[in-house]
Amino acid sequence: MQPLKSAEVFETATSQYWFDDALIMYVVTKKGTPPDLSAHKKDIEAFKKRIGNKKICAIMEINDSTPTSKEIRKFNTSELPDLFKAIAFIIKNPLMKMLATLYMGIKTTPFPVKMCSTEEEAKEWIKTQL
Repeated sequence: MQPLKSAEVFETATSQYWFDDALIMYVVTKKGTPPDLSAHKKDIEAFKKRIGNKKICAIMEINDSTPTSKEIRKFNTSELPDLFKAIAFIIKNPLMKMLATLYMGIKTTPFPVKMCSTEEEAKEWIKTQL
């Protein structure tokens, strides 16, 4: 996924993200050192300021995602439901997609989530969630 030339791109320790005109957030994860909880909280606070007091939909390409700590996953469990209406994950690796689907089957989310193989599939589905 590539941002539009007009989009402002924001960087975190583990990803870059931007928004389109419909306020859909696009996230591309990157390989690297996982952030500590303090750095992650700062990234989330900056993100909250950008979106204001509204929930948004997101498309996240997570093929190069960096594993996160249990503390960050716990923090995300409490924070993300207030930020997202729905998330479409793009996962091209079949094994990673199978593991993510299995995990999502065990761990329910308070918002709709879909595992997609392509950006087009993710965009079509996320539009139904706006």
